[in-house]
Amino acid sequence: MRQAPRLAEVTAPVEVDLTEGIEDGLSVALACPEARVVAGVALASMAAILWPPTVGTIVYWQQNDPPDSPAAAAAKAVRAWQNQGKTVRLARVPAGMKDVNDVIRGGGENGRQGNE
Repeated sequence: MRQAPRLAEVTAPVEVDLTEGIEDGLSVALACPEARVVAGVALASMAAILWPPTVGTIVYWQQNDPPDSPAAAAAKAVRAWQNQGKTVRLARVPAGMKDVNDVIRGGGENGRQGNE
């Protein structure tokens, strides 16, 4: 398996796939082996992530949480990353599934393409 260089070692802006949890991150890594995946772990603190200059685009794998849940923190995080000059694209999973891990376990298609 080819290992991508560390973010501190790259010179051109790169794209990272960011998930809310470790399981989702592993699911994206398995479905998209070419992706550079980062697991954010806790949605509430993801707005505090300070991305290095080498990160140009963040593909955020948003979970299908109810509107009255802590998911409102996702919008705050996206704004914080955009304020850092990052391009943010949303990868959404199909309705009826909670997250990308559900898609992978259910045999569904990869939600990365066409859902941004």
